[in-house]
Amino acid sequence: MSELDDLAIKVLINGYYKKKQIDEARRLFQEIQDKGLIPDVITYNIMLQGLFRSGNPAAASELFNKKQAKDQASDICTYRILFHGTCQNSECSDALALFGSLGHNESMTEKVLYT
Repeated sequence: MSELDDLAIKVLINGYYKKKQIDEARRLFQEIQDKGLIPDVITYNIMLQGLFRSGNPAAASELFNKKQAKDQASDICTYRILFHGTCQNSECSDALALFGSLGHNESMTEKVLYT
């Protein structure tokens, strides 16, 4: 891979998903990590959304769990993507569990539901 800047990587990954080139998106995501780069929350969100939209909620859940294990930050968009993605892929019990995991942070739960 030639040296790509952060924005170009995001655009490429998103484009691969839009063109249904899931393996290419995942390959590029892995390649940047193999080069020692740490994906930011936006890159992870693009990956999560792409996996859900391609009908692969298990891979999205696995990616989120790996991200959490690395103690990498999530934002409100991450949780919105997870919540809507699990619901759209008929994984309502997972969506409820995710909602419950937000705890008593009323502000966060309202933002997830209404964004």
